[in-house]
Amino acid sequence: MHRSYFPGANTPRGFVSRFATMLQDPRVQRRIYIKGGAGCGKSTLMRRIARLDEDSELGLCSSDPDSLDAALLPKAGLCICDATAPHVCEPGLCGVDGEYLDLGRFYDAAALRERGPLLQGLRQANQACYGVVTPALQAAQALYRQREALVEQPLLAQRLQSAADSLTLPEGGGTGTVRRLFFTGVTPAGCLLCDGLLRRAERIYQLHDSYHLAGRYLRCLQNRALAAGLEVTAGMSPLFPDGDPEQLWIPQAGIALVRQSSQFGTISGAITLDLDPLASPSSQARREAAYLRELTGQILDTAVRQLAKAKAIHDELEAALHPYVDFDGVTRTADGLADDIQRLM
Repeated sequence: MHRSYFPGANTPRGFVSRFATMLQDPRVQRRIYIKGGAGCGKSTLMRRIARLDEDSELGLCSSDPDSLDAALLPKAGLCICDATAPHVCEPGLCGVDGEYLDLGRFYDAAALRERGPLLQGLRQANQACYGVVTPALQAAQALYRQREALVEQPLLAQRLQSAADSLTLPEGGGTGTVRRLFFTGVTPAGCLLCDGLLRRAERIYQLHDSYHLAGRYLRCLQNRALAAGLEVTAGMSPLFPDGDPEQLWIPQAGIALVRQSSQFGTISGAITLDLDPLASPSSQARREAAYLRELTGQILDTAVRQLAKAKAIHDELEAALHPYVDFDGVTRTADGLADDIQRLM
């Protein structure tokens, strides 16, 4: 069963990468960095490789969730990723801790130069869409902060800590570790939640939260888990990529916790934990929170529409490039790499 998440996200400060989380995963012994532009078959090749391991973790592209940005194959000890912009990454010492795979060599560069003005125009039109996406996400972030401010009070932090302390955790006996990814993404297909990895937990708690308190609650729980020597996977918010988590998976405790969201969706069958009573909201705060939540949804819809427009332009760019790509060569490369990996599994 494949598990998916986003190794990078569209955020209020542009694209934010968490590719290092996959590349530096302790299960990974071999790293392949794919180089090549649009339409040369990077995602198709990664899907071909990912099928070799039934436990593969798929890193979805936040600008096209039908495409892959990376794949981690635990049984092969392999991570393979799209190492081109906007998520450029490089091996620290090529040949020692990583290797390049150049798919750009399969372009007919001479023919493409003649179509340069058309292709450059499509690329610029695609990039222009993000000039709307980023400010929209900045506005959504500000509205989340306003909801927090509605219930800010001296005892709130203490209440959140006490609530987190009430959840029983085992002792890990080692050094706690945390890996940070994005389980949610603002994408052309909408605001999505990838819950495949989270569903491996024996119990899933869904945090009802009208005032953006879940992050602080989960930060308290994450700190407890790390102090207990547990492994934690933290799902960061695309609106607060460097802030508090919005999802936690603690495998040794058999639990996952997910912030309920009217924008990013819910998980069926989860146990509800209601954080709203901890905030003691007034009637006015409840009304304002409902208004701000609706407004946030409208702004996120704007970002999604612009991302869909960007994807449509990118699809047009790829269609223009495809006649000038040697896909037989890409297929041979993928088959050869697959044979090499299978020999090591």
